[in-house]
Amino acid sequence: GGEGAEPCSEPALPKPLETLDRRECHYVVNFAREGELHLYCAAPTEDTYCDTHARLMRRPCPQRALR
Repeated sequence: GGEGAEPCSEPALPKPLETLDRRECHYVVNFAREGELHLYCAAPTEDTYCDTHARLMRRPCPQRALR
């Protein structure tokens, strides 16, 4: 798989979804190809995402050029 997107300020060992606890960050940190596992940040959190990834998810999407 590819490298992750945004580094986390609360690093944890990434985990596949099947082993992720509800109190661990659910942000995908790798670019899995077909047949590969998506890995999730897994930093401790009281929400869906850790603070680092929550900020990233609230960022507005860049505008795409119209073709």
